[in-house]
Amino acid sequence: MALARFGNVTIADIDENTKESRACKAAWDTVRDELLEAHSWRFAIKRYEFGTYLSTVPTFPDDHYYYELPAACLRVLELWQAGAMSDAEWSIEDENKLLCNLDEDVQIRYIARVTDVSKYGPAFAACFACSLAAVIGPKLTSNPKLRLEYLNELSLLISKAEKLNAIEGNTTKHKDEQALDKGNFSWQKEGR
Repeated sequence: MALARFGNVTIADIDENTKESRACKAAWDTVRDELLEAHSWRFAIKRYEFGTYLSTVPTFPDDHYYYELPAACLRVLELWQAGAMSDAEWSIEDENKLLCNLDEDVQIRYIARVTDVSKYGPAFAACFACSLAAVIGPKLTSNPKLRLEYLNELSLLISKAEKLNAIEGNTTKHKDEQALDKGNFSWQKEGR
């Protein structure tokens, strides 16, 4: 899809010995991971429950613990404890470890590295192709303006993908959209 943007340029296999396949192969993993990490793509959101914390603990603060993140974790979205979202202190450091002040029942929602292209939805595939084209296009066509053109297009595709991604699922409603019997009393404060 990325190469098709340059006209009749195609490859049958990314391992071919052509400049196009070499360019795609060199940029593929980095562009994919960067795009996955940058947005909360629903197909890439995973959940993980940690066992015990690592035997090595940070030297400070002494009430924090290290947990080894899953190998495919690109970005942690939320920290949970015992099935409920937690407001615990946490950060990612020291070669992909979760540092937090919880010592048990730690869970996360995270963005995973998804390498199986059959899992990509059409919106992600379009964004990925455009992003890949922005990286490899100037090298293959000797047109430095091509990168900016594809980055502008990518911005539009991302906006569209976010809208499509946002309507899946049952999201939390704003207080003004909640039913009156579900704790929305804003109408009383505003004199409605």
